[in-house]
Amino acid sequence: MKVRFLQRNQVVEQVLPAGLVVEVDHYSKTVYGGCEKAELNISGKQDHLLELINYLRDGVEIYDDAGNAVWWGFVNRVEIPRDQIIVSADLEEMHNKIAVAYNLISAGGNTVGIRRTSPWISDDDSIAKFGTKELLESGGSMNAVEAVAMATRLRNERGFPRVFTASGNAKEAKVECWGWWQTLGWRYTFVPTELALSFQTIGNASVQLLEGVKVGQSFLATSDINLADLEIHIRKVGGPGDVSVELSESVDGVPGNSIRSATINAYDITTTAEWVRATFSETIVLTPGKTYFLTFSSSFSTESSYQIITLDPNHGYGGGVFVEFDSGTDTWIQTTKDMPFRLYNNVLTETSQQLQNILTDAGQFLQTIFINDRSSLYAESYRNGDTTALTEAEDFLEIGTSNNKRLLARVNLDRTVEVWEQPDETINPPVEMRSDGKLYYPAGSQVEEHFDPTGKWISIEPILWGAIETTTLTGKKSFFCDEVEWNKDSLKLKPANWQNPYNLRITNG
Repeated sequence: MKVRFLQRNQVVEQVLPAGLVVEVDHYSKTVYGGCEKAELNISGKQDHLLELINYLRDGVEIYDDAGNAVWWGFVNRVEIPRDQIIVSADLEEMHNKIAVAYNLISAGGNTVGIRRTSPWISDDDSIAKFGTKELLESGGSMNAVEAVAMATRLRNERGFPRVFTASGNAKEAKVECWGWWQTLGWRYTFVPTELALSFQTIGNASVQLLEGVKVGQSFLATSDINLADLEIHIRKVGGPGDVSVELSESVDGVPGNSIRSATINAYDITTTAEWVRATFSETIVLTPGKTYFLTFSSSFSTESSYQIITLDPNHGYGGGVFVEFDSGTDTWIQTTKDMPFRLYNNVLTETSQQLQNILTDAGQFLQTIFINDRSSLYAESYRNGDTTALTEAEDFLEIGTSNNKRLLARVNLDRTVEVWEQPDETINPPVEMRSDGKLYYPAGSQVEEHFDPTGKWISIEPILWGAIETTTLTGKKSFFCDEVEWNKDSLKLKPANWQNPYNLRITNG
């Protein structure tokens, strides 16, 4: 086999130092992304081998002896012999864009608040050289200044690859390569909810949420909003508690029974009036043309500590009314004001479209995304940014389609991506396994070295079917190949849904 290196721009070939000889030890492919991992052994003068440290994130292409591409990706790690030690460098511990997730703690240091995420701290030089590799680090209880300080320290420590040494007496350098699909693990997925309905006129009126006060604003649903969040314009005086929010349907022009609830956390409310968001306990699809109420009350307030909600005194919103609860008469009283609000939609989006969006947003090294088969399944699109794009993408592949089949994906040599539905089992698979442990076309010729069996049905009829033809088994006379691992001595195939505790697998050669 032959190996070709490309500079990080993936255009110009990276020529190896004179005298270095490359041998492919093994490589693997999978139905979730195509090329997965490869390992190369490189021999030559030690001084020349040290230059391989500069090859991190260079492109790698492996070709068979006939010139057909069999694997492609990038250099993730190098291990280089140097007398009695091994010099290594990799991209595993490198992160050039870092944020810290933490619990906000009060100035007094004894009250833990809600989850917060610091701003992202980047190393622009590293990003320009290697691409963006994010890390959302978990912090403890801290304030915002401490979280930024921690993120900055981690950026300074991890912004570039580091060189490590360990004892060893190897004679060859090892180069570990990953497929481009794996770089989806370098980015996190954040998909915000979308503004769906609002009244945003800020007036000079307000209402104080004192103890026992309860107010509400009705609104007319103009579309089938999958309601997830809301915002109101609010500030505080002193140190009041949280604001409780209830969503209900309008019954005879007043709030009915609560159907969803939310909390505006006290830590989110400042002494300056601003938009503050709350998330409902679970989403609910609002019925177009129906009127709903949002009601608000304080969990704790006094004459010196309370929240103030901004109002429009001119009744500028035509789709609803602002009401106040009179505890003396146990009735809601309509006013001539309106309360500004924003409602956010957790958009129901086809899962294959969400997959395409994730691959486009997070696939910094990927080219055009081709979705050949649509899922026809719809789900909420909101993502909070805590999960990598790799995990999200492979979850969508696992969810599959409305035909109850998985979606499969492959990054091609030109880094375009294809997504398609797993094919039905066929009575005429494209290749078959024979008792010599090799793959053949049904016509009799052995498959070429560059043939990729992943994502294909493999017939096993020539091996043993006559002997067990009356046995009750799932499927017909073949298995679906999920993964393949090649080395110079064997070709290992992993069937779909293989969960053998002893890690045995079908093996060729």
